[in-house]
Amino acid sequence: IRFDNLTDIFQWRRPNMGFGNWISISTGEILKVWEIKNNGIPPTTSFFEDFWQNALVMTNNGNNNPRSVWGPHPTFQATYYKIYRAVSATPLTKPELFASVIATVSSSTYEYTDFDISLNGNSYIYYFVRGYNGSYSARTNIVEVRGGFYKENISGEDDQKLKFNLSQNYPNPFNPTTQVYYSITKAGLVTLKVYDILGNEVAILVNERREPGYYLTTIDAANLPSGIYFYQLRTENFTDTKKMILLR
Repeated sequence: IRFDNLTDIFQWRRPNMGFGNWISISTGEILKVWEIKNNGIPPTTSFFEDFWQNALVMTNNGNNNPRSVWGPHPTFQATYYKIYRAVSATPLTKPELFASVIATVSSSTYEYTDFDISLNGNSYIYYFVRGYNGSYSARTNIVEVRGGFYKENISGEDDQKLKFNLSQNYPNPFNPTTQVYYSITKAGLVTLKVYDILGNEVAILVNERREPGYYLTTIDAANLPSGIYFYQLRTENFTDTKKMILLR
């Protein structure tokens, strides 16, 4: 593999192709070493220190979709690889807590393009991969990109990719702040309120119209005593309540 300074293009060739037969590498193109060597057997990664913690990279597939690329797990004999995604309107400190599986690929597949996401947008989108063979490996590193769902993928009641959801707060127990993640599928009035154990309203976190999407809200309980509290998300079509513990 070489960089041609005259054309500002990376190039590659196999040893048996002859010195003049260089092939250009397109912007965003991922080249696999074993394919360049004309060998269909992926190399072992067992001797790469901290490989799995740094295995995942992200590129543009050429059509503004995020393309995840990784390599074989060095020690875990995976039957499948599962790709996880979390999307939020604001940055997530623990995106793995809010992620869900969006695809499962074979153990010999090391890439996935997310056609539901466009890299044109302001949402924070996180990806990671885990091996699976009846149990799960540790996750790869988490890669963050900015983008958003295509509008046609979040319209209508039958959408399977964006759902009404209210997550468990993290951390829990907490002192004095914790974070709550939620998603809505229809535009409308959204309220997110906190109640004490007697049912008294102690805080209003959200009370406004919001568009379909993923949101993260911080609960600051600096002025509340220790105890059990409840937070409730309410929209025209959805209501959910969860318990949290403030422990000083």
